Amino acid sequence: PDMPRGVCVVEELAYVADRRSGLHIIDVSNAAEPEEVSSIDTPGEADGVAVEGDYAYVADDGGGLRVIDISNPAEPAEAGVFDTDGRAFDVAVNGHYAYIADGYSSGLQIADIDPPASAFLLTGLDVPGAARAISLEDNYAYIAAEAGGLRIIRLW
Repeated sequence: PDMPRGVCVVEELAYVADRRSGLHIIDVSNAAEPEEVSSIDTPGEADGVAVEGDYAYVADDGGGLRVIDISNPAEPAEAGVFDTDGRAFDVAVNGHYAYIADGYSSGLQIADIDPPASAFLLTGLDVPGAARAISLEDNYAYIAAEAGGLRIIRLW
């Protein structure tokens, strides 16, 4: 990757969202010599990534939420697309839901990802500023929203 923007590590694989070239899967079992296993390009600019089970969810600025089947890391394949209203900058996944930091006009988008290939919008919430990054902890979403500061949203 030449412009990594997001990373998610699961066991010995790092899933890297590379702004210019999509998702890269890297074997990091030997930290001194990481080795790329595979990659799959996305149509927009890959900014964030989350992994749940056999799927990587890529926040693809300009391309929505890309659902990538990673059941065989050597051959990732696009399994679905959720076209967000704004510009998907980051994603976090919890169970059957993807929480998307969706930029300037859309704030937080929550998608049902069960099944992953048929993701659909459950709800959205405007946030002041531009939702750029998201993290989940307990019952809360923490959103970095540029000029809107840190937004804390109770989810359930």
